[in-house]
Amino acid sequence: MISDKESPPDRSIDSEETPGGKDPKTEEIAPELPSVAEGTAALPSTTNPDTHRLVWVLLRGWWIILIVLIIAVVYSGYSLTTHSPVYTSYMVVREIDQSPLVMPARIAGLAEGLGVNIPKAKNTVFDDFKVLLGMDRLAQELDQKFGYVRKVYGGRWDEESQSWIAPTGWRVDLDDYFRGFAPIAEWTPPNTQQLAGYIAGNILLFELEDSDAVRIQFQHEDASFSYRFLSDVYRTAEELLREQELERISARISYVKKSLASVTITEYRESLIFVLAEQEKKALELQSGQPYIAEIIQPPIGSNIPSSPNILVRLILGVIVGLVLGAVLAVFIAFLRSVVAHKPLPRRSR
Repeated sequence: MISDKESPPDRSIDSEETPGGKDPKTEEIAPELPSVAEGTAALPSTTNPDTHRLVWVLLRGWWIILIVLIIAVVYSGYSLTTHSPVYTSYMVVREIDQSPLVMPARIAGLAEGLGVNIPKAKNTVFDDFKVLLGMDRLAQELDQKFGYVRKVYGGRWDEESQSWIAPTGWRVDLDDYFRGFAPIAEWTPPNTQQLAGYIAGNILLFELEDSDAVRIQFQHEDASFSYRFLSDVYRTAEELLREQELERISARISYVKKSLASVTITEYRESLIFVLAEQEKKALELQSGQPYIAEIIQPPIGSNIPSSPNILVRLILGVIVGLVLGAVLAVFIAFLRSVVAHKPLPRRSR
């Protein structure tokens, strides 16, 4: 009789094991999985060995860096004693908008037909001031009024003999030697042309950021001289430009008046009268003493505190230069040591 109970599954095949009691499928998969230790050893190193060696060299040569740092700081402090302090004087101005003479085209044409020069748009007075700073005309005026040639180049003037002292030394001898081969100019006493070059090179103009104002600056070892020189240069330049414009306007007014005495045509007379009125108005403005070159926002002002040399900046630069040079010297010495250590010894002759 057949029983209704299910016979238990035959596990003889599934439970077969290889000698040693291992599953063959497990043996096939296991070799493909790397171990944790092997994976850790395979990770690339993120540290550069050259960086380690450089740091080690710098740490080993700390005494070299320290010595160079001390020398650099001491030299920076010594340089402060060899350079005279410089004082800055400055003023701030804003350019005046000076529009040219505006008149109807018909009247302007009639006036020009009679020989009247109608001023048109040109460079501003402030542009003329910039050009005048480097001209001998301004230097001559300054020297005549204030004697600035002797004041600027006073170290070369002999009060006893009332003459300029010619330079001496090896540079002069070298110039004399090469003067036979090259066109080297001979020494000449200081004059207004040199003073004009000094003014052009030392009166500095800076446009202020986010503004139409201009800073006019001058620096000198003497604080009081710095203030006086800047004030005299600006005031003298303004006087020269004002006088120049007044001369032009006066000549134009005289010509127009002379022309009115002989012109009888109504239209021509109207144009001349219009020009005459405008020129007389301009002359009154110039004679009123109002600022001509520019509107002065900050009058000339001098400081009793030296603007240079800056002690803190000098010392910081000394520290930076000392550290850099010390590090370079430490690396160089370490390189020489390594070269000497790996140099083969000379063989002795038998």
